[in-house]
Formats: sequence, C-alpha cells, structure tokens
Amino acid sequence: MTEQQPPVYIQDDEITLKDLILKIQEFWRLLWANKWYIIAFALILASLSALRTYLTPSRFLAKLTFMVNEDEGSNMGGIANVLGQFGFSSGGKSEYNLDRILELSRSRRIIYPVLLDSITVNDSKDLIANHLIRIYDFHDRWEDSKDPKLPDYIFTTGDETKLDNTARIALNSLYLQIVGNEKKSNDPLMSNGYGEETAILNLNVTALNADLAIGMVTRIYDVLSAYYIEKTVEPQQEAVNALKLKADSLKNSLSAAEARLARFDDTHRNLYLSSDVVQRDQYQRQVTLLTIMYGEVIKNLETANFALQSQMPFFQTIDEPQFPILPSPKSLVKAILIGGLLGGFLSCGFFISRKIYRDAMAT
Repeated sequence: MTEQQPPVYIQDDEITLKDLILKIQEFWRLLWANKWYIIAFALILASLSALRTYLTPSRFLAKLTFMVNEDEGSNMGGIANVLGQFGFSSGGKSEYNLDRILELSRSRRIIYPVLLDSITVNDSKDLIANHLIRIYDFHDRWEDSKDPKLPDYIFTTGDETKLDNTARIALNSLYLQIVGNEKKSNDPLMSNGYGEETAILNLNVTALNADLAIGMVTRIYDVLSAYYIEKTVEPQQEAVNALKLKADSLKNSLSAAEARLARFDDTHRNLYLSSDVVQRDQYQRQVTLLTIMYGEVIKNLETANFALQSQMPFFQTIDEPQFPILPSPKSLVKAILIGGLLGGFLSCGFFISRKIYRDAMAT
C-alpha cells in the first residue's frame, strides 16, 4: 500500500505552477480512491434519467408548411384612385411581413377561435378546449384555483361572446399551454418559423395525441389565413362596398327618371306645348346625366374589383400533416449519457468539496 502524501497547503497568496500541479495530483488521488462510489452514483443517475425518459408519454409532431403570395404595386394605381374618391387609403405599397404573420398566429385573436372549434379525437367529437382539458389533466391543475367552478369546468359553447368569467380564465390557461408561459417556463405546444431564403413558413403543434396535434395545426392555419386576408384587404373591400351602394342608388334613380320620362311621353302622345317641351327636355337631361354617372360608377367598380382580387394575399399550403404520424423518438442513449455525466460531476464535486472543507477545518 502506497504511503499517502500529506495535504499540500499554500502559505502565501501567490500560487506557483508547482503548487497547482501538486493540488491537482492530490485531488486526482482522492477521486481515484473513491472511483467506485463515483461510478455507482453516475450509474444510478443514468438509470433514473433513462427510466424518466422511458416513462415520459409519447409526443406527436404535426407540421404544416405554407407560402403567402401577394402582388406588390402592379395594380395599385387604379385602386388608389378609386379609394381616394371615397376617402379610403390603399396603404401604399403592399408588403407582407413574415414575422408579423407568425406573431399573429400566436395571438389570442387566432388561438381563441381555434380552442372553441370542434375536432374528433379518439372517435369523440368535442371542442379543442375540452380535449386539451382532459388530455393534459387541467382539472387537477385547477384544484387550487380561487374560482370554485374551475376544477370541474367544461366548455358547453363555442360562442366566445357567451363565455362567463370562469370560461375566460380557463380559456386563457389553455392559451398559455399552447403558446407558452414565461412565468412557469412550460414547453409550448405550438411553434413556428420560416426559411429566410425560401420564405416558406411553418406551423408546428406537438401534443400527446396525434388527432389533437393534426386538428390543432390545421385549425390554426385556417383561422390565420382567413383573418389575415380579411384584414389585409379591409380598406379596399370597404371601397368596393361603397361603390356598390353608389351604383345601386344611381340605378334606382335612373330607373325612376326613365319611368317619369316614359309616363310623360305616354300622357302627351307627342302633342307638346312649349312648356311641355321644356319639361320633357329636363327629364331627358336627367336620364342622360344619370346614365353617364351610373356608367362611370360601374367602370370604377369593375376596376376596384379587379384590383382587389389582384391584391388579395394568397395562402398556399405546401405540406399538410397526414395520418398516421409517428411519435417523436425517445433518445435513451442521450438520457443515459446526460444522467451519467451529471452523476459523475456531482459525485466528484462532493468529494472535492468535502476534502477542501476538512483541510480548512484541520488548519
């Protein structure tokens, strides 16, 4: 048995290379003497890490990719002129922002309608909100809630305007489960992104159930595309609607003027006094003027409709999630390595810290 060297103590504040080497050798001998304890602790943590990974429920990833196409400026001249006549602004050059689309997809304006929509999960059709409550055990999470109705709450309507305070608390809790909660650092069910070179966007939902993952990502895309298109062309649509109202009004006025002129001709049977001729000319001028105005409005309406359709953004799906989707693979090897390394570092740190403490107390 080799004779153990006495501990090395540094008397001065200045540390030499020799002192450092001696101290490292001392720590190495200490760890080598306790190698079986270190190995045993590393194996225990590696086993626990592998067991935890094995028992973790499988997760299913549903990914949807799409593109957004928008015309920028090619048809803006006509629509800008028409919008200006009715007090609307075209907003200048139409530029869509990928970051804005992705941020919008995470907003309550998009997620709330998704939660209140119905899908079929495990042959049971219900609101997505209720599926989430059951699959993720929200009733257990809400046991300590100040609202006594929350621990047993289930949504009975998909109409957001009819929700009470309890429903809104539950809805917000589900929303944070989907997009993430910074205060609780939970893993969100939803993620998104885009390729900077390809401009292809993606929506991803990772859930404990394949039906739920596919249903949610599909509904998010549907609500997002409909809302974005509606808001993008809203000023132009208002201008088109105003032109339609103007055209309908002029059409009614023109029909009334033509009817007056026809009744006048029927009444006088081409036997006119001078005063009658003047009156008939007035009727005729009114019909002519209204005809010109109506034709101009119809031309503007056709221009506005064409420009509106040309300017409307187009969401194009590239890849949709399809059944069946396989669960995300569990990396047992990675879990064992992480657990083993963590156990080794912790046990080494324990023996070194204990050595330093005992030496300090001995002096």
